[in-house]
Amino acid sequence: MIYDMGSIQIEAFDLLLNVLPRMEVKTAIVSTGIIPLLIKLIVGENADIVRRASQTLKSLCEVMEYRCAAIDNKVFDALTTGMKQIINKDARVAIAEAIGRLQLHGSSCVISTFLMTMSKHL
Repeated sequence: MIYDMGSIQIEAFDLLLNVLPRMEVKTAIVSTGIIPLLIKLIVGENADIVRRASQTLKSLCEVMEYRCAAIDNKVFDALTTGMKQIINKDARVAIAEAIGRLQLHGSSCVISTFLMTMSKHL
């Protein structure tokens, strides 16, 4: 059976999302440098991958250290771009949930940064 790269990425994300609630998994994958990769995938064209990357980011952002790393990597720019590019409803919902997680657990500074980023792109 021949798989394309998108199918392999989707299967890998599905596996990751099943084990991601465990803190040791979050710690292990963040140490590999996954946050910049997730941010790159969020601005991609494959809606299934965008959705899964957003869901993964949302889960990681439950941890303040990882949330700060995401913010340092300009996550709001990526989420804003992803929201503008993707038409798929499920992918847009996942992006909105990731934004919500960042706002819910973030400081007012984080929210202000997001609002300023959004106003530049609208």
